[in-house]
Amino acid sequence: MLRLKPGDTIHLTNGLGYFYPAEIIEANPNKVRINILEENHQPRRDFFIHIALAPTKNIKRTEWFVEKAVEIGIEKISFFHSRHSERDIIKPERIRKVAIAAMKQSQKAYLPDINDISSFENVLNNADESHKWMAHCNNNSTRTQIDSVKTGESHIILIGPEGGFHPDEIAEAEKNGFTSIELSPYRLRTETAALTACQWLNIQYTKELLNRLKL
Repeated sequence: MLRLKPGDTIHLTNGLGYFYPAEIIEANPNKVRINILEENHQPRRDFFIHIALAPTKNIKRTEWFVEKAVEIGIEKISFFHSRHSERDIIKPERIRKVAIAAMKQSQKAYLPDINDISSFENVLNNADESHKWMAHCNNNSTRTQIDSVKTGESHIILIGPEGGFHPDEIAEAEKNGFTSIELSPYRLRTETAALTACQWLNIQYTKELLNRLKL
């Protein structure tokens, strides 16, 4: 901001779907005065991605996921504590700052909903998305892949801690309507798996949009 001067134009967002082109009236180290020129509303996309994960022991890895997921496209991020979790505390305001910075850098109009850490059972019980997925490496469970999506759908994907999901948690999730999926033939770190899931859903959504344009 200090590199700008009166008369320069900046672009603001409130994270709720609005962009505000504005002119700088006054700029100094202590304060900035602006004049908002107009208000532009951006509609939400007709697709919803919710990633719920157990935060990593090294919280910077979790923050890396949040940053990249916001840049790629995500509507909701939740955190949970499971049996093998190595972290049961996060700083929501710190996570939110990371998300805000990523939203501004990628010029998004919407800030994703970010939920504080809760129990694994609470995430299961409150998942109301139309499609529920659980990514894990348990070889004793049948897993599928997300090969296609449709506009208007909502998806939640559960990503476990470094130690993986406990077999009882996998069984409980399946009882609650979650389908086990495979993200890679290789073992991925928690944050890598979470970002892979986010990117994969975005790729499938883009493919669906392109297919609709061809009709």
